[in-house]
Amino acid sequence: MKKVYVLLLVALLVLVGCSNDETAKDEIVSILGKDQLVMATSADYPPYEFIQEVNGKQKIVGFDIFMAEYIAEQWGVDLVIQDVKFEALLTGLETGMYDMVIAGMTPSPERKANFSDIYYNATHGVVIRKDSIDEIKTKEDLDGKHIGAQLGSIQE
Repeated sequence: MKKVYVLLLVALLVLVGCSNDETAKDEIVSILGKDQLVMATSADYPPYEFIQEVNGKQKIVGFDIFMAEYIAEQWGVDLVIQDVKFEALLTGLETGMYDMVIAGMTPSPERKANFSDIYYNATHGVVIRKDSIDEIKTKEDLDGKHIGAQLGSIQE
């Protein structure tokens, strides 16, 4: 259990969106000095973060939420979860609206944030209409077709 706590603490160090290690340490100290930890997510990516009815109320749940709850519990602070559009997560982090962001996000150089180690590699697929199953068998068969994807996501 102690190993999990250390792993989560290290993950948070890089999730706070700071530009260097010293700034990251200062940010952690600043978070620990508060009675709440404000986390942002885009609650539309089950099983990691999504909205579900729990005891008659809508609640954000999922694997990533469990990790954030564990971090807040270990630090003895209340967790405040903000559900925002995926493409706005890093902007809010950079401007200080949130202490951390946890979402299904692929690290890339154009995203100006520090990321934890990748803890899950997702595979991607395309959902097609049943009547298209014979004409779409390869990626090349999608050339010229219209495909939907979430703004700001790696799929886009």
